[in-house]
Amino acid sequence: MKKEALLRIADILKRQGIQRDRLEAALRQPLPAEVRTRVLAAMAEAGG
Repeated sequence: MKKEALLRIADILKRQGIQRDRLEAALRQPLPAEVRTRVLAAMAEAGG
C-alpha cells in the first residue's frame, strides 16, 4: 500500500472512532513511522 493510502486509512479510523483492538491490529503491520504515529494519535484520541 502507498503511504498516502495508509495515512487516509488512519484518518478514517480516527474519524470513525474505531475500536482500539482494530487500531492495534493495524499497528502489527509493518507501517511507515508517520503512519504509526497517526494511528497511535488516533488511539489516544479515542480514549486508548
